[in-house]
Amino acid sequence: MAAKVKATRFFASLRMIRVCFLAVTALAVVLLGGSAQAAWIWTPEAGRWFNPERQPKETAALQFQYAEELLAKGETEKAVDEYRKVLRYFPESNYCDLAQYSIGRALEAEGEYEDAVKEYQKVINEYPNTQLFSHVLEKQRKIGDHFFDLGVEREEKFILWRGSNFDKAIETYRQVIDNQPFTGFSAEAQYRIGMCYMKLELYDEASAEFQKVIDYYPASKWIAESAYGTAECKLAQTLPDVYDKTAVDEAIQKYRFFLKAYPESEHAEEARKKLGELRETAAEHEFRIGMYYHYNMKYDSARLYFDSIIGEYPETQCATKCRETLNKMP
Repeated sequence: MAAKVKATRFFASLRMIRVCFLAVTALAVVLLGGSAQAAWIWTPEAGRWFNPERQPKETAALQFQYAEELLAKGETEKAVDEYRKVLRYFPESNYCDLAQYSIGRALEAEGEYEDAVKEYQKVINEYPNTQLFSHVLEKQRKIGDHFFDLGVEREEKFILWRGSNFDKAIETYRQVIDNQPFTGFSAEAQYRIGMCYMKLELYDEASAEFQKVIDYYPASKWIAESAYGTAECKLAQTLPDVYDKTAVDEAIQKYRFFLKAYPESEHAEEARKKLGELRETAAEHEFRIGMYYHYNMKYDSARLYFDSIIGEYPETQCATKCRETLNKMP
C-alpha cells in the first residue's frame, strides 16, 4: 500500500513539472514573440534549447562570406561576432588570418582605433606566415597618422588633452617599428615619433628619435626631414630669454650640417634664414660683452671681442658695428 502511494505521488510530481515547463514555454513565447519561438528550438536529446542562427555556417568560406555581407550592410557588431566564429569553429582554415584582419577593419570603421590596432596586431602575432603582413603595417601606420592629425587639430583649436593623441600615435608607430624594423614603413614611423615629441615640446626626446632615422635608415626618403627636425629641436631650445651659448652653437651646427648634406631640400631656404638669425644672435651676445669693456675703457679686451666677431661672423650686422667701433677707438 505504501509503495502504491509513493508511486502515485511520483507521477503526480512529473505531471506538475510538465505543466510548469509548458507554462514557462508559453510565457517565453508571449514575451519574446513569434520570432523568438522560431529562433530557439528545444532538443530533447541534448536536454537544452538550441538556436540555429547562432551556429556557424557549413564551411569557413561560407562563414567568412556571411560576415563580409553583414559588414557591407553596416552591421558591424554582428559582423565581428561572425568573423570570430571563423576563428572559433574553423581554427585550421585558411580564412583565419583574413577573419582576424577583418575584425580590425570593422573596429576601425566604427572609429574604435585603439582596439583596431590590437586586433590587427593579432594577425601578426598569431599568424606569423600571413600574407597580410604589409597590409597590417599600413593599417597601423594610418591609425597612428589619425592620432597625430587629431593631436594637431586639437592643438590648433587650443583644446586640452591633445597630448594624449600624440601619446597614442607614438605607441602605434612603435608597434609598426617593432613589427618590422629597418623598412620604409619603419623609417616613416620613426620620423613621425620625432614629430610627436616635437608637438609635445619634448625636444631632447624628439631630437633623439630623429637621429634614429639618420642612424638606422640612411637610404630613407625621411632622412632629410629628420636632419631638419634635429635642427628645429635645437632652435626651439634657444628661445628662452636667458642666452644659452651651448644651445645656440649646437643649433648652428645642426643647420650647417643640414644645408651641407641636403642643399636642394624644400627646407633649405628656411634653414638658411634661421641659420643667419642664429649667427646674428650669437654675434650680438659677443658684441654686448665687447661694448661692456668698451664703456669701461678696457679697450684691449674690447678689441679681442670685436676682432673675434669680425672673424667668426663677418656677414652679420654686428660685424659691421664692430668695424665702426674699432675705427673710433683710441
